[in-house]
Amino acid sequence: MNSSRRRPVGYWAKRLDAAIDEAVDRALARLDADRRQWQILTSLLDGPADLLGVLSPFGGVRDALTVLSARGLVAEAGERVVLTAEGRRVQARWAEAVGEVRGVVGRGVSAEEYAATVGVLARMVHNLDLLTCGDVGPKSG
Repeated sequence: MNSSRRRPVGYWAKRLDAAIDEAVDRALARLDADRRQWQILTSLLDGPADLLGVLSPFGGVRDALTVLSARGLVAEAGERVVLTAEGRRVQARWAEAVGEVRGVVGRGVSAEEYAATVGVLARMVHNLDLLTCGDVGPKSG
């Protein structure tokens, strides 16, 4: 039996998550950016946003906003933050780099396989969410 088949789904989910994080972080670092800065610029594509509310669970938002503002990529509009024209140009370049990583992740994986994998993982998360909130208990024999 292939050794990869003996590993549980949690092992592969953690390995994939760590590998994606590392690859995205490296790609953004080559562009003098980090993930939080990327998230902020991407969040602003559709217009001004309350980023502290949207991204606050992740931390580091205020520091990233300070850096982005100093670089002229964002501007404050009252309590909201807006993307500048330069910010849009830079975000497009960063999006290209992140897109390349996503392309590598999906290499050799058909659209159907990808969709099935995402669907299975989403169902597993949903199942565990139900267990966590007490709607479902372990089955007894």
